[in-house]
Amino acid sequence: MRIIMLALGVALGLCTGAAAQQSPPAQCAPVDLILAMEQAHPAYASHHVATAAEVAVAAEVFNAYPPETQAHWGEAVLVQYRDGSGSLIVGNDGMACGKLTLTGDVWPAVARKVRGSPS
Repeated sequence: MRIIMLALGVALGLCTGAAAQQSPPAQCAPVDLILAMEQAHPAYASHHVATAAEVAVAAEVFNAYPPETQAHWGEAVLVQYRDGSGSLIVGNDGMACGKLTLTGDVWPAVARKVRGSPS
């Protein structure tokens, strides 16, 4: 089981480090599994499952980062890490298919934009 979780973590880009790192949407895994993996990670602080209105903004943000896409995303989860960085996980039909990880200098503004909070 640990090997499967590690493989899915690599597939969805669970590591942070680059200012922006988008994993390819070709690899999908159940959102519940990805959230369980995130919550088990020592850097995890919290997460927020996006509302329908937030998903539209999250999809726009995700698609704008390289490699830019025009993909349709029906679900999004914002994950906050203890160091102030975060990830935007997108997918459809209960499957997480892409992850954008941003450093602490960029993540707060992205999270506010998706949540509709003032800057």
